[in-house]
Amino acid sequence: MSGIRSSVASAIHSVTLLLEEMEETAINETVRDAVISQLNELILDMKTLITDVKDKIDTHMQKFPTGAQTGTATLQPSYGTRTYAEALVNPLSHANPRLAAREAIRARQFMLEGLDK
Repeated sequence: MSGIRSSVASAIHSVTLLLEEMEETAINETVRDAVISQLNELILDMKTLITDVKDKIDTHMQKFPTGAQTGTATLQPSYGTRTYAEALVNPLSHANPRLAAREAIRARQFMLEGLDK
């Protein structure tokens, strides 16, 4: 740039630097806006997915009886710890097949009683 004063050259150079900075700022703002809009869409999609899954779980759980939901129904009785003498005097029900069959029938009857209509 021959024939131009140094002050004018400095001013042109400063304006060029400011324009470059403004261009970078505009690009950064554009990228930021694009990322924010994509994240908002992702959040909305996730909320929709979560509500759909929750609704499906709720409808699926309504098919079961209330005892199965709360976990109060037990299939097998708990025996706890027993001593050797107690085991000899009162053997477990599965030691006698008839007692085991009776307990199985009783367990099935208990499950049927749990149904409310």
